[in-house]
Amino acid sequence: MDPRTREVLLNEFALQCFRDVADADYIAARMAYRAELLIQAYWSSQQALEKYLKGILLFRRIPMTKRTHSLKKLLRTLEQKFPLGLSKDTRDFIGFIESWDVDRYFIYPFGSEGLELVQLDKAVWDVRRYCTPVDSRVSPKGTPLADLELELIEGAWDDSPQKFRSASPGVLEKVLGDVKNAARQALVWKNLYFGRTERRSIKLKQTWSSSNSPLALYPEIIKEVKDYVFLPNGVDRLTRP
Repeated sequence: MDPRTREVLLNEFALQCFRDVADADYIAARMAYRAELLIQAYWSSQQALEKYLKGILLFRRIPMTKRTHSLKKLLRTLEQKFPLGLSKDTRDFIGFIESWDVDRYFIYPFGSEGLELVQLDKAVWDVRRYCTPVDSRVSPKGTPLADLELELIEGAWDDSPQKFRSASPGVLEKVLGDVKNAARQALVWKNLYFGRTERRSIKLKQTWSSSNSPLALYPEIIKEVKDYVFLPNGVDRLTRP
């Protein structure tokens, strides 16, 4: 395979299999948050952020061949070679989702302060800016286009987030541009970061909630459950002293 074709196909894989699927996971997370289905919301949030980070790794040609769902491991591997200008809020939300530990089966207790939807929107906007192919060409003046694009990405916080446009439009741009798209309402509902209007504030009912898993309430049954189903290694920390 010639080098140019290889680069194009690698980018196409990253766009369709990581970035575009992450966009759909993000919309699914927003729908679940709105319906107060927190396990599903956290799962889709984790999946979206994981795929955006894996997409950036591939766009930057940083190998990550070990199987992992850890957002912190992906981010650490990425930032060893390509640091991201992420806000503290974004890093805190990534840490929050990481602490949930990809728990799809209600193994561990979990809680919500009622603001995770807003935190997700900011984190996705923040991370997704970087999830775009790297242009290896140079401008007529000899400046690498990758440097010019990075300036636009890093400077996006200086203006309304809704004004930022990815150099490679994806699912979110398609949904935003089609008023008849079935996913559009789910994407723009109370969204301060993605939308056609420069929304500066939203009203959101904040409801704190928490749920205690059966294994946390009755850790003595962990051994019995393990006789029938697989449980993650971390479940042992639920055992009472």
